[in-house]
Amino acid sequence: PYTCLAQLTDEGQLIKQPKPLFGPHPDYTEHQRDPKVVYHEANQTYYILLGAQSKDLKGKVLIYSSKELLDGWTFAGELKVPGYEDLGGMWECPSIARIGDKDVLVFSPQYTTLPHRGPSTNHNIYLIGQMDYENLTFQADGDYRHLDYGFDFYAAQFAANVNSIAPDGRMRGVRIFEFDNQGRLISMTRAEAASFSANDAWALEGVDRTEFITRGADDMRIGRARLPEMRWPTEISAEMVSTAVLKPERMSTIDLFQYIRHLDANGQSAQRYEIEFWKKVFYPLSCLVMVVLALPFAYLHFRSEGISAYVFGGVMAGISFFFLNNVSGYIGQLQNWQPWLTAALPGMIYSMLSLAAFGWLVLRR
Repeated sequence: PYTCLAQLTDEGQLIKQPKPLFGPHPDYTEHQRDPKVVYHEANQTYYILLGAQSKDLKGKVLIYSSKELLDGWTFAGELKVPGYEDLGGMWECPSIARIGDKDVLVFSPQYTTLPHRGPSTNHNIYLIGQMDYENLTFQADGDYRHLDYGFDFYAAQFAANVNSIAPDGRMRGVRIFEFDNQGRLISMTRAEAASFSANDAWALEGVDRTEFITRGADDMRIGRARLPEMRWPTEISAEMVSTAVLKPERMSTIDLFQYIRHLDANGQSAQRYEIEFWKKVFYPLSCLVMVVLALPFAYLHFRSEGISAYVFGGVMAGISFFFLNNVSGYIGQLQNWQPWLTAALPGMIYSMLSLAAFGWLVLRR
């Protein structure tokens, strides 16, 4: 497989270059495909992300770099994603974008099964973290997430890309690609800046819009327009953009509730967010549990020489409750427990143990 280049002129003519940019890398299998071009402004370098497969049949992403875009492409190395070295036997359609202060890596691992996806061996997932272009390393902040759970949803690419978001909420370097129901590109919009406006829309500024108009099998025309501003209808709100780069534990209860509704409406798993939501709901219960834990110690009559042991025991009981309260969320996700039960279970266990210990002390002493 060779990676080739085609150019679209200002007149709408597509020119294919006869010479490939580069050929297959010999250290990997013949499965090398789906090039994605990205530009890293900090070092003014273009990168191509290429889905690949190693000789030991593991999914990989190969990276090529160039300063010139149209020429001078060289192999930079293999993308390192710590913790995901053995995920799948092939990674297709890798893509990366900068949203706010985070990088988002999207790819489609093959030849492996994943939780909550039944027998399917083709998936569409993404990671949120930081991309180090100098060391070709993507450091994920947490677990992967599914773009969609449908079995017919696969090999997605970014449709709207935001280069950066300013503290005032304005977006810079916006690119929007629109497709028809047959997957054909019908328009491409680039905007210098954009802001979130009312009535489910973005207000674009400094817009270059290209439309691909198909009137028949052999009749396709391209229309171009330069607009000072443009309204783009979308349900992608400021909260959704910011939520995508926030960890659930840092979100408020109301934000969690709204985001859970959004995920449910789109048929996506919201279990992680539901667990965190119920943890916040049951937070007063956790405070009550700490009080109940103190009951057995309050009933005891301490002697000066034994008080340190009781204090140490009380501290360890509190630490173990805190530890179980955090670990239960991960166990609940792995075992697919009900979110409310996952959040409430540590408090219920320790409340019963404390009340049992208190009852025993009352009866015995």
